Amino acid sequence: DDPLRPPPGSDLARFLDDLRPVLTDPSVSVIGQNIKYDLLALGRYGLSPPNVTFDTVLASFCLDAHQSQHGLDYLSLKHLGLTKIPTSALIGKGAKQICMWDAPVSKCGEYACEDADTTWGLFKRFDGQITGHDVERVFREIEMPLLRVLEDMERQGVLVDAAYLRGLSTEMGARLEALTARIHELAGAPFN
Repeated sequence: DDPLRPPPGSDLARFLDDLRPVLTDPSVSVIGQNIKYDLLALGRYGLSPPNVTFDTVLASFCLDAHQSQHGLDYLSLKHLGLTKIPTSALIGKGAKQICMWDAPVSKCGEYACEDADTTWGLFKRFDGQITGHDVERVFREIEMPLLRVLEDMERQGVLVDAAYLRGLSTEMGARLEALTARIHELAGAPFN
């Protein structure tokens, strides 16, 4: 089941028509949390915001690369003291999980508004921290421009020379066997 597929009878076309003037306006700065995902989804419907200026995941990573989590729920709690509505409250989990399209609109609306508000709060916090920080150039001149490159690579895919990789795998396998034999020889006996 395609999670980006609108349910029968949805007014997705009207929704996209409402968003299009804002998201395609180059004077509108677009920010988001893990925005590459949203750009890929919007791109499936012909929308590509030209002025994506801030991703709170990338900012979080630049400011605290050693932190293992950069998800919205975690960042919201850590930086804003807010416990967000878990996605599972809308769609469940495990075998009974449903598609977001099938969740009640009122619950999705509350969830989406909370996501947007939380992302805005993180943006204000992180933008202030990045400005003048040692990582500002990395964030603004490398990470943010690279986001669009990665989006394009994900959308287009990359060519892989399967025959070359198979040959490389065979070559590496043979080298591994030779090294293993030499190690066993040096150790005086085979071992696992």
